[in-house]
Amino acid sequence: MSTRKVVAPTFRYPGGKGSRSPKIIQYIPKRGRKFFDVFAGRLNVTFRALADGMVFDEWIINDINRAPFFRALRDHGDGFKASPKTQEEFHRLSALAKQGDPHALLMEPYLCFNGSTFDRCGLSTGGGRRSPESYERNVRLACNLLRNNNVRITQLDWLDCLEAEQPGQDDFVMVDGPYIDCEVGAYESESICPTELIDYLQRAKFTWVFTEHKQPMYLQAFGEPVYQQKAQRSSQHSIQSEDQFECIWTSEGAKGAKRDSVTVSPLPVPDDRKDTFYVSLDDEALLREIRECAEMITESRNQMNKEMRKRLLPALIELKKRTYRKVPGYYETLAAMGLNPATVRQWFYRSYTADEVISDGGEAAGAALRRRR
Repeated sequence: MSTRKVVAPTFRYPGGKGSRSPKIIQYIPKRGRKFFDVFAGRLNVTFRALADGMVFDEWIINDINRAPFFRALRDHGDGFKASPKTQEEFHRLSALAKQGDPHALLMEPYLCFNGSTFDRCGLSTGGGRRSPESYERNVRLACNLLRNNNVRITQLDWLDCLEAEQPGQDDFVMVDGPYIDCEVGAYESESICPTELIDYLQRAKFTWVFTEHKQPMYLQAFGEPVYQQKAQRSSQHSIQSEDQFECIWTSEGAKGAKRDSVTVSPLPVPDDRKDTFYVSLDDEALLREIRECAEMITESRNQMNKEMRKRLLPALIELKKRTYRKVPGYYETLAAMGLNPATVRQWFYRSYTADEVISDGGEAAGAALRRRR
């Protein structure tokens, strides 16, 4: 790679990789067929890769929450002018952003604390090193990179995106999702199921880079990270009290990981598993019990996720279509089957998926009231 100074646009964001993107791209292939950023956030990794001259036939940026920001950058960034940073303007643009106003969406990282979102954070009073003029240049540079490289934008759940595209051995996938046990504002850690992500990456034919804190389940799945650095206290956002380490795992590094490859089938919990049973175990037997239990939980969760994604979700969507404006309606039909709408909604940890099958309160509540009458 050239030693020329790389000028890449960066946008502040909770958990964003503006400062770490130079390190991350060291583990990304310099060329390939398709480049995917499936939790693209504010696009800091993608922008660094583009500015660094990486060559891919196609660039795909995906984010179920931030895709409207991407479109605003691409379609309106060339003529962008920053608004004044005042409380009045914050509230005005906050209302416009809910309507999809492109100027409001482009102002969001500049106005909101830590580059977050209008609905999650208040007005940023510091502003960092960004003057209105420098932020305008940043937006215009980002716009040019998106347009000049014909970057494709999708707004899907990460797995739906990859399953639709079916990436192969000449493709690269960047995975920088919500971290476990972190409260960063823009995402909930429950937005993804870690065991589902692990299973998918372990079976992947493509090259990938995955970033997270140093969590035991990822160490077991992928081995030691290729890079780790102690996270700054101000940027951890963790509900845990101990120090955290920012880590990078790669598909190449994971190939050498020593992990159990045993596939287990869920079995009934033995009747003798009571507190007194575990007191009698020696250390080796106790560790074996924990390991076997963890394997069964992982297998069960992966199977449950497949049942929800492949069977329950499409069936519910079809039922909703068939019962539209009919009696009994959708929610009455679910209730007759013994399915509480609130329970069904909780099964789907992806908020947009939940919205597809269960409305956010009003319609379901109305159905419940009609049943009581």
